[in-house]
Order: sequence, then structure tokens, then C-alpha cells
Amino acid sequence: MSVPELAFRVDQMLNRRINKMKFQGYFPEKSLVFLPEKILDTENISFPSEDTHFEILGLDWDYSEMIDWHKDIRTQGVFPRIFCRNVNTRSDENGIAKYVWEPNRHQFLTRLAMQYKTTGDRKFLKLFQTILESWIVENPYLIGVNWYSNIEVNVRLITWLLCWEILDVNSIMEEDASFDAFVKSRWVPSIYLHCKYSHDFPSKFTSANNHRISEGVGLFIASAYWKFPESPKWNREAKKVVETELRKQHSATGVNREETSEYIQFITDFFLIALVVGEKTGNKLSSDSYTIFRGILEYVYHLMDIRGKINHYGDGDDGRTFILEEDKEHFNNYSSLLTSGAIIYGEPMFKARSNGFDLKNQVLFGREGEAKFDKVKDVFQPRQSKFYREEGHFLFRKEEGGGREILLHFDVAPLGYLGIAAHGHSDALSFYMGVDGQFYFIDPGTFSYHTDMEWRNYFISTLAHNTICVDGKNQALRGGPTMWTEHYTPKVLEVKESSAVETVSGSHNGYEASGVRHTRRIDFDRKRNLFLITDSIEITDQKEHDFQIPLHLHPEVNIEEKGENRFSLQQKDARGVELILDKKLTYTIVSGQTHPILGWYSPSFYKKSPCPVIYSQLTASQSFEITTEIHVNESTD
Repeated sequence: MSVPELAFRVDQMLNRRINKMKFQGYFPEKSLVFLPEKILDTENISFPSEDTHFEILGLDWDYSEMIDWHKDIRTQGVFPRIFCRNVNTRSDENGIAKYVWEPNRHQFLTRLAMQYKTTGDRKFLKLFQTILESWIVENPYLIGVNWYSNIEVNVRLITWLLCWEILDVNSIMEEDASFDAFVKSRWVPSIYLHCKYSHDFPSKFTSANNHRISEGVGLFIASAYWKFPESPKWNREAKKVVETELRKQHSATGVNREETSEYIQFITDFFLIALVVGEKTGNKLSSDSYTIFRGILEYVYHLMDIRGKINHYGDGDDGRTFILEEDKEHFNNYSSLLTSGAIIYGEPMFKARSNGFDLKNQVLFGREGEAKFDKVKDVFQPRQSKFYREEGHFLFRKEEGGGREILLHFDVAPLGYLGIAAHGHSDALSFYMGVDGQFYFIDPGTFSYHTDMEWRNYFISTLAHNTICVDGKNQALRGGPTMWTEHYTPKVLEVKESSAVETVSGSHNGYEASGVRHTRRIDFDRKRNLFLITDSIEITDQKEHDFQIPLHLHPEVNIEEKGENRFSLQQKDARGVELILDKKLTYTIVSGQTHPILGWYSPSFYKKSPCPVIYSQLTASQSFEITTEIHVNESTD
């Protein structure tokens, strides 16, 4: 920890003590300078469902029932109502904090607001008021787990702004004295406390990852919208944070530095709402911000497969900045972001890979946005390979139309962002691959963060990725569930782009202290639909080492052994794949093993299922080279 960070940590410790003594349980009599002007066109919203069931991390949850805001809805554990920073969220002592925080983000309230807007039925407005008032009463300032994390505070601010707009709160206040009193005496003071918390408890230095983005965006849009005496100061500071973090946490071409693809949609939605509210309130972000935002969308465009899916790398916890759509099962937020990109930039390639003008974009952009979207030309172009050399992400692609696509992502990227690389996995030189919109070779996912440590250790490990693990060790050294203390350094060695054969090779130094260096080269013969993966192992200490080479397959892949290290792989609705391992290797097929853990896939947070792993091993004391061939069949027959 640097001296400036150490000083910051000491200052924050003192700040928490002062706030605990002075402001714990504080509730101000704050009023707005004036009510906010309506900024979104929400008049034509149509939300047909009146169902009050809402899915949270795979669980069915009914928001019409009495809510215990401190209860983990999965394990039923209850977190104590003590000073927020004294609450233990790093273990399962009280339950799983994630399963408390998700309902407390209030993202179901935008659904409830749309139900009222669509039907005009006062029961929905009454339920909205009852739920929100109960939260304010049950969560005094700085007391309990729901004031623990700044990111949760700012996500609530974003949700509340959207609810205010969808309901058209100003109009309701004019005609409903009870609601008017609730807004002025309960909701507005709580909004103020959320702004105060966002400002007073910033994340900086090694903790300044996506949390810092949420703090900047939440306070920026809130202070642009609701006018408290402090709002001008808050807004200036928050706007600077938004623009700075957008630039710092992304490369010049829009690749997120946290090295987690699932977080891209989460983080990008923060910037999207900042762009929208900034424009609508006369606080437009810089032109540089718009350039970087476009780059982010272009990366999403290239990362998606032909069916709009993304095979995740790094951490993923199903987090959303806000939820406005109804059909959660089929809604694709990556495609929706491209819809937003088509509206903002008038870009045909974004429209071509979008999911049309959906409800989310209707709420954000209204009828004007729909007209802009409709004017964008309908042009569909097959995508080519895209190599992000500086960032270490290489997307080999052959897209032919008619649902035919070969996509392989090769990772020669850093471990993660900043000193702790909180959400990165130890996956240097790993790859995943899909054919015709179906996954074959996969990244196994995340499963958990701070609980179930045995599983957390596995899912972030080198062994859980399609690379080479040496002596059972990770390529990097862990310091905790979301902390890496020693990072590897990747190096891109060769990049060759061609219409015939494309080549990328890279290495990393994660095992140099153990006397081993791993270099991987991938050649894509586009005419033969063939990937040749060449792994070169340099052993410098002349000692014997154990090498583990796992290839993780999607749970739905059918494997047929053909003998001599040959396999036929088949996925539904996709061309088959032929896999040939080097004859130096001995292998076994593992699925759902628990002692030790191997052969698991986590499609979403706290979900896991067995998946087949072709697990190869080799022991050597001299340098060697092995090859792996992956051939995509020409037809589905």
C-alpha cells in the first residue's frame, strides 16, 4: 500500500468514527430547492404484467409481501442492525450479503412504477409508497448492511430517479396530499442522505474499481436532478469522477480493464444513464467521454457471438445497474446497449446486432429515441476477426451468414485492474470457443465471492481455465477472495492477420519463479476451419514439474472418443468439432468431481452444474512442446 493510500485509509477510518458518533441514525429535515423538471418521455410506456413476482439471482421473490430488508432471501440469515462498517459481509456468518443487497437495490420498484403508469391502478402506487417508506424506517442512516457499500447506495439513487420519472412524481404530488407528504418528509430526506453518503465515503486507490464508477454516476445524476443546496458542488465533483473513471478504467479502444466480460454490461449502463441524464439536465459529458463510450460498444459488438451471447471471462455476479425490461429470461442487455448505441451515434453496425427498440430504451430515450433508431440504416455485415493487441484480447472469427460462425477468444491480457485485480481470474493464455452460436470450450464462470471458499478458490484458479497449470499452482498469488497480491505479466509476441491463416502468440511470467515459462501460439487456418494450438514449455531449473492441461466443455457438449487422443464433439444446432490432443499427453474425462474440485460450470451467480473436462497431464524436467488441433466440420451432418 502506497503512502498516499495509507493516509487515505487512516482518514477514512477517522471519518467513519466521526460519522458513527455524529450521524448514525440521523434523519434530516431537508427540502429541495425546487422539484426536478421531468426529463424522460415515459408517457407511452406499456407494461402489461401485473404480477408482483420478481426474479432475484434465480429466486422467485414476491414484493407484495412484507419485506425484511436485512434478511438473506436465499439462506434466511439476518444481518445485525449495527453500525454499517461493523457488519461482517466477508463470510456467511449472517448469510450471503449479495442476497440482501439485491432486493435492497430496489430495482423491482421500476417494475412497480411501470405497473402503476400502465394501469393507473392506485393499489400499485400505494404498494410503492408502503415499500419505500418501510425501507426508510427500517434502514436508519449508517445502520445495517444496506449502508455498508457505496455501490449499493448509488444503485438505489439511480433506481429512485427512474422511478420518480416513470411515476411522474410531481404530478402525483399535486393531486395526492398523502403522497405529497410522504415525498417531502420521507423520500426527499432519504435521497439527500444517499447523496451525502455517496460523497462522504468514496472508494479510492486500490479499491477504486467499478465502485468508484457507481459513486461518480450515482451522485452525478442525483445532483443534476434533485436540487439540494450542496447539489452544484456535488455535481461538479461527481462529473469529474465520471469522466475520469470512464477514461481510466477503459483502454483507448474501449476494453474494460477489470478483465471481466460480464461486468461490461453493468459498468456500461452506469455511463449510459450518466450520458442520458447529463444531456437532459444540461450537464452533458465531454466529447472524449462519448468517444470512449462508443469504443466500449464496439468491443461489445465484437465480443458477442452470432446469437448475441457472451462467454464470460473473469468474475460475474449478474449485477445490473437498473432493470426496466419485463422478459428477464430472454432480454439481452448487451444487445440492448447496442440499441442505445444506434440511437446515440446513428451507427448501422450497432443496430444490426441489437435486439430492436426495447422497453429499456423506450424509458431512456422515449419517442424521439425511437424515431432516431428507425432512421438508422438496416445494414448487416459479417464480422471479421478483431485483435486488441494492446489489451491482449484476440477474437478469431469466421462469420459466413446463415447462422454460421466460428469464434475463438484468446486471452493474453493482464490479471485485472489496479493492485488487487479484484475481479480477475488466473487465466493467462486461456481461450474459449463457440460454433454457430453454441458454446464448445468455455470459461467455467464465478459461482461465489466471499462465501463457499473452496468453490471460490476453484473457479478463479488456473486449473479452472483452458490453459496450462504448473505444479497445481495458480499463475498469480491470491491474498483473499477478491484480491491478488502478486500478478503475472502477459506479453504478446506475434500477431499475424491474413485472409488465409491468422496467428497470435503470447506468454506470461507467472511460473518463472518456479523455473517454468509458458508460451502459447494459436494459428487459425480459415480455409480449413482449423485451429492449431502450440504450447511451448521452457523449463529453466531442470527440475521435474507436473503439468495439467484442462479443456472445459459446455455441459451440453456430447463427447465421443475416437481413440489415439481424438474426440468428436457435438452441440445442438451447430456444426460438430473434431479435437486431437498431442500424443505425449495422457488424459481422462472428468465431470462434477468434488475431491478435488474439477469439472464444474457456473452459468450465473450461485449456480453451478457439472461440465465435462478433458483433463490431460504430463510430467517433465526438460523443455517440451505440445500441439492441440481443433477442427470445425463443414456441415452439421
